[in-house]
Parts: sequence; structure tokens; C-alpha cells
Amino acid sequence: MANWKMRSVVLASLFMFLSPDCIPQALPPEVEQALHQVNVLEIDSRDALSIIWDLRDNPDLADIIVLDNIYGSYLATPQVEILKNWVMEGHSLWLRFFQDEYLMSLFGLIGHTKSGGKYFPSKCLGEPASVHPVLTDVELVRLGCFWMGCHLMYFTAGYDAVLLSCAEKPTAVLKRYGRGWILACPEIDTERYDGMRFCVNLQEFLAGYPVPGSVMTGMLYPPEPLERYDMVMFKNGDVRSGRVLTEHFTIEAPYGTFTLNVDYIAKVELADGTDHVFLWMGDRISGILKTPELVFELAVEGEMVTLDMDDLKEIIFARR
Repeated sequence: MANWKMRSVVLASLFMFLSPDCIPQALPPEVEQALHQVNVLEIDSRDALSIIWDLRDNPDLADIIVLDNIYGSYLATPQVEILKNWVMEGHSLWLRFFQDEYLMSLFGLIGHTKSGGKYFPSKCLGEPASVHPVLTDVELVRLGCFWMGCHLMYFTAGYDAVLLSCAEKPTAVLKRYGRGWILACPEIDTERYDGMRFCVNLQEFLAGYPVPGSVMTGMLYPPEPLERYDMVMFKNGDVRSGRVLTEHFTIEAPYGTFTLNVDYIAKVELADGTDHVFLWMGDRISGILKTPELVFELAVEGEMVTLDMDDLKEIIFARR
């Protein structure tokens, strides 16, 4: 029997990441009143993955999809592409299963379960590692995988923001993917420290709603959202975030040659035989890309580089 759960929830009433019989910390009434109804789809078994096919005809099935207890090898290649396209259109994917580096790599995140030859611990106290709305009124969060023999993961590349770090290593990270978000974060202990508030903030942010203001200052922390970045994926597996500065792309299709302004492009897939250009309006053009190079500004270094298209596998564009 497929094990997936659809929850249409206001978080205070309750979206849990641990046992359903956990009793959460009380939230301030002004935070509870600010919450929105959010549809969360949790997939935590292999036979439940078939629901991903439904996203093609019903993309509004959920605001957030949570993958838990799912190895990357369980996902068929078309299912990965469906999830990526679904996120690009403005939804959010939560990768909560921290035992599989390959799962993270499918979505451009480079994670590691070992540090210095030793496994990362199974539980840790996460501390804020950036200034972000999700961290409003959050000082300490207990993260973990709460079963025997499990290990957490830390990340070294592929993300746009580090939300929480354990032992100064990024453990909960966020990346922009088209118009949506991909979150990698293990289970949150909502009974201790600021876990429940962090959980609330995540749900609101991932669903596209403003995070409730601070009960201490009455303001968002910070008032501005995370900057949106484009992303390039290399054939060697590298992933870099930044800004595409090339203004036009030309593709030669069997029925004509088309030059497209970057503002209209959502994604470019580069293959040995046929390339594909996906537009925000839903069009797809298949053929041979005639733009030989990509001018790209790296987000971290702020350096402008010229990339050979032959070295690239995929280009993901933030909406202009």
C-alpha cells in the first residue's frame, strides 16, 4: 500500500516531523494567527513514488513535497525531471532523508556523510548561519535522524543559503530553483529549543507566504528575501550559482532557427544529440543550440567567467 500523506494544515494544528503523538511547544498567539493553510505531501516509501506522475496533470496537488526515507536510486529519471520542473514553476521540495548523497546530487546539492574519515553525528544542535527570514526568532534547533545507525550530512556546494550549521558545517541549506525552492534539512525536533518556530517559518516561506514577524522586535529577520540566482550544472558534476549575463540564445530546430531573449527562458538542457530550451510560458524547442559560450557571473566570487557550452549539462534560470 502506498505510504504518502497529504496534509492541508495550519502549522500550529499541526505539521510534525517526528512522532505524531509529540506535543509541540506553544506558539505565540500572534504567530498562530498569521499562519496560512498549506498543502504538504509527504512521501516516505518507495511504492508511494507513483504519485509523482500525477504532478504532470495536477501541479497544484501540493505546495510542498517532502521526500523522506527515499533513496535517489528509487526515483526514475522522468520522476526526477517532473519534480525539477514542478519546483521550477514555483513549488518547493524538501529533501529530509539524510542517508543518501546521491539523492542530494540529483538536485544539484553536494553533501557528505563523513567528515575527516568519520561519520557525521546522528543528532546535533543547529545554529543560525546566515541572515534569513526563516531564522526569525530562531537561536537553536535540534536536528537529527532518530533511528539506530543513521548519520546526518553536511554540504559543500550547490546551495544558495546556509540556514543552520552544526559544528560550523552547513547542515540545513536552501537553494533557489527557477521560481521554487529546494530545501535540504533533516528531521526537526519540534519539542525542544526553537524547533517549532523554525518549522513554522519553513512551511510559510516554502509555500510562498511571508514569515510571521518576530515576537521580540515585531519585524522580519531580515526584511528582504534571499536574492534569486541562476544555476549552471556541468557535465563533470559541478554546480555553480550566479547570474547568466548572455542576453540571447539561438537554437536551430528542424523547422527553423530561433533567437530567444534570456527573459523568456526557464531552462536549457544540453545533450550530445539534441538540446532543449524550455520557456516560462510552457513552450519547449528541441534542436541544436548555436550559442557556443555562456557569460556567467559567479555568486560567491563575484567574478565574471566565460563558459564553453560543451562543458555544460543544464542551465536553470531565475525568473527575470
